[in-house]
Amino acid sequence: MREIVDSTVDVVSLIMQSGVHLVHDGHIYSGLCPLHSDKNTMSLKVYSDSNSWCCFGAGCGGKVGKYNGGDAIEWVKQFQKLDYHKAVDWINQNYKHIPRVELPKISYVEPKPVGYDSVIYWHKLMDACERRHWFHSRGFTDETIDREMFGWDAQRYVIPVWEGESGKSVCLGVRLRKSELVSDTSPKYVGLSGHNPPTVWGRWYCKEHNLVIGFAGELDAARAVQDGLPAFSVVNGVNAVSKFPDDWSNKWFPDTKYLVVAFDKKEEAAGAMLARSWNKVKGTMTARVFHWPPSVDAKDYCEYRDLGNTSESFKELVSTQINAHTKL
Repeated sequence: MREIVDSTVDVVSLIMQSGVHLVHDGHIYSGLCPLHSDKNTMSLKVYSDSNSWCCFGAGCGGKVGKYNGGDAIEWVKQFQKLDYHKAVDWINQNYKHIPRVELPKISYVEPKPVGYDSVIYWHKLMDACERRHWFHSRGFTDETIDREMFGWDAQRYVIPVWEGESGKSVCLGVRLRKSELVSDTSPKYVGLSGHNPPTVWGRWYCKEHNLVIGFAGELDAARAVQDGLPAFSVVNGVNAVSKFPDDWSNKWFPDTKYLVVAFDKKEEAAGAMLARSWNKVKGTMTARVFHWPPSVDAKDYCEYRDLGNTSESFKELVSTQINAHTKL
């Protein structure tokens, strides 16, 4: 009888043994995917908490329009070009020689205040450098820009992260976006060193709401808030979810029971991690992941709105997937 693969096979170790260099941020490992032409995007994500992998590269594995991924057996099938049974045999014959990857212990770092004067300076500098039009081009009104004190530090767009109520308390962190003048190969987002801990933007807009929406980026959340939706976003990149304090959902959202995770199309796997973390504290199925329908060309909320769609139509898309007992 064919021996069954042990369910404890460590996918991180297995993929590293395949010669793939992985870098980690918490429980998410990233690397160049050898299953397709992946030169610099690091589209391969390996999730140690769910012991699975997913490649977000277009057409990887011949799965056009779908993400490629799975468990240890699926990796060996594709990497070694074997059928299912031969992949099982390969793992049983070779895996015992693969050492497990020891995961580092992650501790939550309390945020350090950013000087309020700095935020004011960046906000005024945006007008001095005529950078307000960039936020206008992303669909933001002057009311939102001034209330949130969006800014420009002469290199990057600045989105302050407030504690409590926006504009009326000490700034905890700053999310910095590199300018469009920077090379496409540079990181899209760069945090302010020492002042950008894993946290969320916009939780003050979620107070007294039983159901809220979680986005991957601050611009999506801010646009949704401008449209009247109770929304927040993950700060410091979606991988920061693995560094949240264990009780973050109750600590930051004491009034809320239900969460709809509406991450970008290529970040739905990370969105599932956010939902699992929420469910662990708030209760099973209190958080659900919204999946962008194939018929929708937009990759995120801002792009969805830019294409002429309304916030009401977005709410309808969500309601067709999420069976919640309260309205947005």
